[in-house]
Amino acid sequence: MWQTEEPREKALERTLALPFTADTDTNQRTRRRGLIKLLDWLEDQPGRTWQERWTASGAEEAGREWPRVPMQWLAEHQRARKYDRANLCCGMIPLLGGQVARPAYRWLLRQRPSQLLAHIRSVTDPDGFAALKDQFTATGHAGANDCNNALNRVTWIVTCKDGTIRDVTIGDCVELQHAIGEHQTNGYHGKHLFYQLLAGLGVFGPRGPRPAEDRDAARTVSTGGPGRPAGHRLHPDTRPPGRLPHRARGGRRLHHARGHGPLVGRTVLA
Repeated sequence: MWQTEEPREKALERTLALPFTADTDTNQRTRRRGLIKLLDWLEDQPGRTWQERWTASGAEEAGREWPRVPMQWLAEHQRARKYDRANLCCGMIPLLGGQVARPAYRWLLRQRPSQLLAHIRSVTDPDGFAALKDQFTATGHAGANDCNNALNRVTWIVTCKDGTIRDVTIGDCVELQHAIGEHQTNGYHGKHLFYQLLAGLGVFGPRGPRPAEDRDAARTVSTGGPGRPAGHRLHPDTRPPGRLPHRARGGRRLHHARGHGPLVGRTVLA
């Protein structure tokens, strides 16, 4: 979580350098203007770290209209410009990609995923996401939408938590599915491909579940305990003990999966 505690100048220097640089000089200047405005606004919020300031800012409650919050601050400080919204949205790419702040799922799941998440993937863990795409192809899957949906789900986890794809835990996957059921009105049912791809890459370690081979097993999720707190890296083998409630949010019942290893902590999202 050291990124959320960086001094302002170091955070600026790190998140505006490779691999965070934009594809053109014009886009890079826009990112820089937006990031500076975001950090100026966050510095004026209560809290010791960037994460604490982000949480206290009220932007998460604003959902998709979050730019209005820093834009109001800019107006109050006589710094409003007609291109503020575009700058702020571009500045969010290095802010999140550099893990300076980690929004909760309730905010992430309400944003338009196409460009923001693709940019985050390119700077957070490009090798890991490339391996995930290769796994998608190698396992016989096809379809750009299915691939993007799976990548987006893993990107949400990495953005909300800490680290890279290799740090994702099984509990993180279950927590994300619950959040999708709570904060999105579509895209929740039958979207467990991201979990299969992670398992196929060996992300969950040698003691993790085998990749699913049939329709029922494709929805197998071993809970093992709760997901990590936002911004907290936790190895799967050291997760604190815990158990998810019998019924997940959104009315989806958690059943024990038979025939796929020990029953303790192993469930199926049905």
